[in-house]
Amino acid sequence: MAKKSPNYQKDIGWISPDSVDRLSIGPGAYGVLIRLPRRFQGKIGALGEVSLAPGPYLYLGSAYGSGGLPARLRRHVRADKRPHWHVDHLTIAGTVERIFVLPNGHECDLVDCAFRLPAIHAPVTGFGSSDCRRCTAHLLAIPPDSAALMDAFSLLGVTPLRRGQAGIRRRP
Repeated sequence: MAKKSPNYQKDIGWISPDSVDRLSIGPGAYGVLIRLPRRFQGKIGALGEVSLAPGPYLYLGSAYGSGGLPARLRRHVRADKRPHWHVDHLTIAGTVERIFVLPNGHECDLVDCAFRLPAIHAPVTGFGSSDCRRCTAHLLAIPPDSAALMDAFSLLGVTPLRRGQAGIRRRP
């Protein structure tokens, strides 16, 4: 009898920040929708002085280390943390509104998908992508109607690949 592959469908898509502890998945890619209530101004590591207008931002990352997606996302939604990653400064200053999860996915593929949408841009070159040679940034400024972005990821056909494969598959 052939071994049945795990069904990750229930753990794919947009979730609320309070659902992170209920994720039953390992590694993969994610998007964190952050809303800044006021202008962010501050020094962020090697990026130096960063200024961001109030509004919604989407940070795209991946979690392939110990604890996978649940561990990384728990950190992102915690307010009481010492900044380690670029995005920590924004999750402390703003509010995490929604999270997109893609088991076995890669953040660069999500960045590519997001850049296909109108009015998406990288406000700070290198933000969240200091170890990436492919992307301009992993932080994206998005239109105020973030619902359009949520729908767009679904419409672009973001679906999981089989366990062990990299990236995303788009529906024909």
